[in-house]
Amino acid sequence: MLRGNLLFTTAASLLLAGSLLAESATNSSPDFKEVYDLLRAHLPGATDASLNQAAVAGLLSQLNGRAALVGDQVAPATNDLTDKAMLLDHTVIYLHVSRLTDSLANVLADQLRTANLSVAATNKPVGTILDLRFSAGDDFGTVKEAAGLLAPDKSPLVILVNSATRGAAELLAAELHEAGALLLGNPTAGLALTTEDFPLTNGLRLRVATTPVQWHGAQLAQLQPDIIIPVSLDAERGYLANPYGPAVPAEAAADNGTNSLTPLLDHTSEADLVRQKRKDGDGDENPEPPVKTELAPPVLRDPVLARAVDLVEGLAVVRVNHP
Repeated sequence: MLRGNLLFTTAASLLLAGSLLAESATNSSPDFKEVYDLLRAHLPGATDASLNQAAVAGLLSQLNGRAALVGDQVAPATNDLTDKAMLLDHTVIYLHVSRLTDSLANVLADQLRTANLSVAATNKPVGTILDLRFSAGDDFGTVKEAAGLLAPDKSPLVILVNSATRGAAELLAAELHEAGALLLGNPTAGLALTTEDFPLTNGLRLRVATTPVQWHGAQLAQLQPDIIIPVSLDAERGYLANPYGPAVPAEAAADNGTNSLTPLLDHTSEADLVRQKRKDGDGDENPEPPVKTELAPPVLRDPVLARAVDLVEGLAVVRVNHP
């Protein structure tokens, strides 16, 4: 009974702290004890331990990455997005890094090699887009080396950020922006904080972002993009999963974005066409060749990424004409 009361007290304290710290908390939130008692009485399988676990998980989820459980039994936090390296418009290198760790420089180097190998022999990369939307991480020591790989003095560089860009990703964006890169998207989280681990009685550790990162003698604040393109987080997460829209007939395609994918091809064979004509009762010996409707390439529906591609290509032209 005593343990149950302790668990209840812990859960109540954590949720209370979470409600005070979470940005989404409002005065209209129901009383925790009232909710707890109803769940304990009516939710099948609910115990003090299970409700305590849910309370801790809920509290941490509200802190926007400022605290997390770590240990051998805890999977690393993830944003459910994968790293990417690809070409846009055949000559613009696109990189997305989901989490900044001590291997960041190696990851970026591998991505750059992969992207450069994909460039046709007759083409040359005209610039790079580094997508740090939803990027996080607390390994600030790797930022300098990573920034050196992408120095914008070599070619145009555009950095994509949003309100889920935080931690070491903010420092990397700040370093590259100072070196001449452009920032596009929405203001960052303003959560560039070093962490400290606190041991817990169950053997895990609570990692808390405790100390703001100092940059040029001052606290690294929220980064403001050079060009703001309002997009919701939910929409951007969808764009990252699939930045392209479907192909449409060329005559119906609107010029509403940049694209790079190969148009969808009509794989219907001549034999298929002849069989279809005979089935329809049109078996002329010399039938007219069918008129094929060409499909326009898929279009970049991600407004931030489309603008970035345009900027990189425009800056590359300026550099050629005004070296």
